[in-house]
Amino acid sequence: MKRNKARKQQKTDNVVKERALEERKQKVLAAKRKEEQKMEERANHLTASLLRSLTFLEGKMINIAIHGSGPDSEVLVKNESDSVTRGSMRTLKPGIWLNDEIINYYLKNCLAVRDKKLCEEQHDRKRSHFFNSFFIQALFDEKNSDPDKMGSYNYDMVRKMVV
Repeated sequence: MKRNKARKQQKTDNVVKERALEERKQKVLAAKRKEEQKMEERANHLTASLLRSLTFLEGKMINIAIHGSGPDSEVLVKNESDSVTRGSMRTLKPGIWLNDEIINYYLKNCLAVRDKKLCEEQHDRKRSHFFNSFFIQALFDEKNSDPDKMGSYNYDMVRKMVV
C-alpha cells in the first residue's frame, strides 16, 4: 500500500514538474517572440529612416519608365559603366521576374552610395562591399559546361574579383 501511495505521489510530482516545465517553456517562447518583435520594429524604423517618399514628379517619371512606350533597348539612366534600359524597368511590374540589371544598379548606385554616406556620418562604421549578381554565378560556377562542377563552390572563379 505504501508503494502504491509512493507511486501515485511520484506520478503527481512528475505531472506537476512537467506542467511547470511547460509553463517555463511558454514564458521563454513568449519572451523570445517579444524580443524578436522589438528587433523587427527597430529594423523597420531604421529602414524607414533611411528611405524617403518619392515626390509626385519622381513617381510620375518612374511610372512612365515602367509603363511608357518605347523600345526595350532604350537606356533610361546611366551612371559610369552602369545603365538601366526600359526593358529592365518593365521587370518592376508585379508578377514579372526582376532583372539583374535593376538589382546591380540598385546595389552599386543606391546601397553603396548610401553606405558611403553612413560611413562618413558614423566614423566607427565599417564600409560594406556589394558584389553584383554575377559574382554569385561565378562563385558557384553556374556556367561550367561540366555538369559535375556546375553549382559547386569555386573560389578560383572569383579570386580576381575579391582581391
